[in-house]
Amino acid sequence: MSPSTRSSGTSPTPSPPTSAERAIRAATAAYQQAYLDAVADPTSTGKRQTLLAMYTADSPERAGVSTFLQTFSTKGWAGRRGTLDHQSIEQVTVPPSSPQGKAETITCTYDSGRVVDALNRAPDGSEIVVNDETQSYRTRWTWLLVAGEWKIVDATTLTTWPGADRCAAR
Repeated sequence: MSPSTRSSGTSPTPSPPTSAERAIRAATAAYQQAYLDAVADPTSTGKRQTLLAMYTADSPERAGVSTFLQTFSTKGWAGRRGTLDHQSIEQVTVPPSSPQGKAETITCTYDSGRVVDALNRAPDGSEIVVNDETQSYRTRWTWLLVAGEWKIVDATTLTTWPGADRCAAR
């Protein structure tokens, strides 16, 4: 054992998550579920509004997701969650001196789902698959505390791995 890995018998105890970190983790999980629900049924006004309410009103990401859902709705597509899908929150940063209640998360998501034609069926009655490519992607999310709720201001994809699960095990 090298000196840099030698243990004195005690290990540092990680500090417990702050209430803001717990709230942001919960908001991240709620967002992921709302996104999956909205993509599964893009014609549902209620599901669309639930998802869009998770963004600040002026967020460019909000407008992009709204357009994305409208495209799905117009084309008659729906998303189906893959059995291997998972997301991990790799990092939560809550600056202690952030006067506006700003935070950042880094997530890694593995998407093994598929996009299907929700209006038409194949001759055998099965769903017609529009896209079934798998991928992993790492995203940086910027959150802002608005009226007691954490809302998304920005989301930037940092890395994408087509065809591979590069996220931490569940």
